[in-house]
Amino acid sequence: VVDQNNNRIQKFTGDGKFITKWGLKGSTGELNWPRAPSEGPSGIAVNLKAGKLYVIVRNDQIQTVLL
Repeated sequence: VVDQNNNRIQKFTGDGKFITKWGLKGSTGELNWPRAPSEGPSGIAVNLKAGKLYVIVRNDQIQTVLL
């Protein structure tokens, strides 16, 4: 789930239980997202075979996270 207001991506089970999260606000945060939520994550794509999560950031970047 993209949580743009908090500059993070959250992962849940199929029945809605929280598993983990990626990302923190600020330039020194995990994944180094912009400070403003309006510039943070705006979408995600998953490649399960490769074990990767692709995060689309509004400053025209794509960042990769290993699942």
